[in-house]
Amino acid sequence: MSSSSPSGATFDGPQPFLAFEAGKISKVRKLDEKRRVYKLRPKGPTAKWADAQVEAKSIPRGVLTRWTVRYTGGRRDFFPWTTGFFLEFTSPVERAGANPTLKWRKPDGRFDWEVAGDAPYPEFECQVRRVKLEGLPEIAIVTFWYDPDWLYGGDIKRTRFMRAVLPSSPPQEAVFAFAILRSEGLSDEDLSALATESPLSLRVGTGRLGNLFQPGEVGTLRVEVRNVTPSAREARLSWEVWDYYGRVVSKGIRRISLSPWEEGSALIRIEYEGRGILFATFRLSSEGWRREHWTTLAFLPERPPSPPESRSPFGLAAVTANPEVYPDQLPLEAVLKLARRMGARWIRGCPFPVKAEISPEEERKARERIETFRKYGISLHVQLGVPGLSPPEDWWEAVRASLQRFAFCSDYFELGNELNPHDLPERQREAAVAYVKGLLRPFRRIVKAVKPTAKVMNHGLGGIQRAYLEAFGEAGGSIWWTQYPSTPAFTRGRRSGTRAASSGRDLAPAG
Repeated sequence: MSSSSPSGATFDGPQPFLAFEAGKISKVRKLDEKRRVYKLRPKGPTAKWADAQVEAKSIPRGVLTRWTVRYTGGRRDFFPWTTGFFLEFTSPVERAGANPTLKWRKPDGRFDWEVAGDAPYPEFECQVRRVKLEGLPEIAIVTFWYDPDWLYGGDIKRTRFMRAVLPSSPPQEAVFAFAILRSEGLSDEDLSALATESPLSLRVGTGRLGNLFQPGEVGTLRVEVRNVTPSAREARLSWEVWDYYGRVVSKGIRRISLSPWEEGSALIRIEYEGRGILFATFRLSSEGWRREHWTTLAFLPERPPSPPESRSPFGLAAVTANPEVYPDQLPLEAVLKLARRMGARWIRGCPFPVKAEISPEEERKARERIETFRKYGISLHVQLGVPGLSPPEDWWEAVRASLQRFAFCSDYFELGNELNPHDLPERQREAAVAYVKGLLRPFRRIVKAVKPTAKVMNHGLGGIQRAYLEAFGEAGGSIWWTQYPSTPAFTRGRRSGTRAASSGRDLAPAG
């Protein structure tokens, strides 16, 4: 949808021509003193099947918009990289940044994977996208959806486009909400509270990377509460901190009185003898409104450097540490410091480019990255991305060339991630067979030719379904069965035609 004003929302299909554009305002309806609904008149090749409207509401520091877009012309795949909101700024972008905020959800059994009454868990609330224009105060565009690629590569030219895609199957209707706010002097939590129309914001932190303290130190938790309304506000803050054994380390209650836009803070001292992880919960309430926040902190000693151990059961299957591409991520060394201190012995990722020809600069950076892992005693479980289930022949040559150059960096190699589809069982079976026979077998042959002692692993499974697993096993693939919260050692027997694999074997078909 193009333009930050209600008059320009553009949806592009995967074809080079425009599917439809929201067009001009055809009708304005006033709901109350703060809210108006703008009916838009679509235009373009498929305009007769399109409908769009936006509700705009005045809130403190800005405006909250809610876009409803419908397409009824039959199934159409809207291309995610060119479909969304195109923002028109009045001056060039000077800098930009983005961070997500979280909310804590109490499981009530609404989802089949929830356990009603279990501990709350964090889920996405808002993405706070800050933009500073030349000669103007900073603004924030607070969206209710997350786009990790908004500032891909740190490219500030990407700030004017926000991806927002309709479903790929009927009913092709979606609601996109975002707020545009004056952000100077406010934290991400403050801006998120404004966008969600909450009266108070709550922020908790220690100021330490990973909330880590040395045994014997006195830990401190800093709590900040801001009133984001134009009226005075009374609130109640309570907290409780306990250790892994359920022993309460700290608890308390404070009454808070805040003037409009005033921020209050408190330091909570945590004295803990020994070492381990502590859990903290904070509850903030005001005039019927409630907010809960959970966090952890730990008293752990620094772990001295030790040789990498790729066969260890303690590792991290997914780590993001690439701020050059995703500016909101931590640098690699910061992540490795945390991983070593928590006892992780390996991390899953790929430190080198998969290319047939690698420049001296690319090789230098890859080797530096590999050496950084070794410096912190962390092994690599290499995961190579794959361009679909039918990659071109020259891609296989790139895999062979890359492994010949960099296979020394790991004993474990994985191909692809979450390639299992989530549609009809027939499609799942076809994809499983295509992966095992067309990808995993040739990949294993290449890896074993380059490094005979290496272990080969199949791709990580996302939202796995039975049909895919059955076909995967029938095609000759092996699955290491796990069951949360049990460990693999507690899972017995065969299931669904797949072959159980021990930790010392390849998780890939022979041959």
